[in-house]
Amino acid sequence: MQSLTIIICTYNRGEMRGKCLESLANQDISLEQVPVLVVDNNSKDNTQEVALSFVPRLPSLRVAFEPKQGLSFARNKGLAEADTDWVAYLDDDAKARPDWARVILQTINSDDFDIFGGPYTAWHHFGPPPKWFDARWGAYAGSQGYGLLQPPTYIPGGNSALKRAWALELGGFSHKLGMRGAGCAYGEETALFDAMQNAGARLGFVPEMIIEHCVLPYKYTLRWQLKSAFARGRSWQKVSEAKHGRSPFLPLLWRFGVSCFLSPGKLAVRIARKKKTEHWKRIFFDVMRVPFVYAGRVAAFLS
Repeated sequence: MQSLTIIICTYNRGEMRGKCLESLANQDISLEQVPVLVVDNNSKDNTQEVALSFVPRLPSLRVAFEPKQGLSFARNKGLAEADTDWVAYLDDDAKARPDWARVILQTINSDDFDIFGGPYTAWHHFGPPPKWFDARWGAYAGSQGYGLLQPPTYIPGGNSALKRAWALELGGFSHKLGMRGAGCAYGEETALFDAMQNAGARLGFVPEMIIEHCVLPYKYTLRWQLKSAFARGRSWQKVSEAKHGRSPFLPLLWRFGVSCFLSPGKLAVRIARKKKTEHWKRIFFDVMRVPFVYAGRVAAFLS
């Protein structure tokens, strides 16, 4: 049995997927013995054509088709189709650094973890971000060095490696969580990784396991950033309920109400103290992010 399969789940991202596969073809070690599995999640573009065009450079590459829409379905398809001890997930709109696969294989061989992940930098492929866009958005460095995972550091689902048997035994990624088509949702990897940790798995962080994650143009809008905050709150609530059970609704509603009540005052103060370098969109998002997160949590509770 081979040690590692690299899985790329994709939906309608032809250009980005080509860049992603290009980064794997340019790794500083040969991937001839490392299967690359592209899971086509019911795409309507030229997904399979683009993927198969890399076979001359990635001889181990193959494509699987998952008709059920949703990232969790696609990730579980990858788990089922792989025939290795380990799988690594790479987002289809990301580029792996040249040493990415080598770092993963070295970490696997060290046997320090049962699941691990690394940071990502913001890749502004479509041009520079707008001035109001925070340079930290679209990137994640973690707050620790190599070793067992220490909160608040987390493992990004799109830059992770895990023992396949653990994930299969725990039922894989939840179909109730995660992206679905063009919808915005999160949490499927958090729920699985939490379940693995509760079952005794060793979670780790590897700072040298770096990818460049594309900030897609629609994420440069205030509307999307607020939508993402709402979606993160909704997903956070669902993951929390799955882990700890449903908490009382009134305290949650109270926190949502307080955040809404305080936000206009905070906004007024921030605008009054506005510096020349600050933009009103950044200020608005900084203040309104918390109420939108709580709104998502309330929505999840009531759904």
